[in-house]
Amino acid sequence: MKRVHHIWVDADMPKLMSRIRSIKRLRHLHLQGLPKIYGRTDIVLPQELGELGQLRSLMLLNIPYQAFPGWIFRLGKLRQLIGRGTEATKIPEAICRLDKLRALRVENCPLDSLPYNLRR
Repeated sequence: MKRVHHIWVDADMPKLMSRIRSIKRLRHLHLQGLPKIYGRTDIVLPQELGELGQLRSLMLLNIPYQAFPGWIFRLGKLRQLIGRGTEATKIPEAICRLDKLRALRVENCPLDSLPYNLRR
């Protein structure tokens, strides 16, 4: 898989990881949930995604995760993070550790608040 542009996500996370493990130099990842996972509360994005150290752009669309995964904050080269249609209610303060992050876009999520450093 030399040129991956878009990966559809269903509930089969091991299958997802077998696809992604082979592309460690991936710079842009667009994960979009299939309609059959909408409304589920047991979706957890795999920790192994945090090993994609070259990632610059991450889009997580219509994946019903409850909280931003902790591995996102290990992606030190991440410049763009987009989350849309999730069940996340807050953005952790750790988002401020991503010092290369230039664009954070969160849409259609039931957010209660923003981290203090993002409000300035």
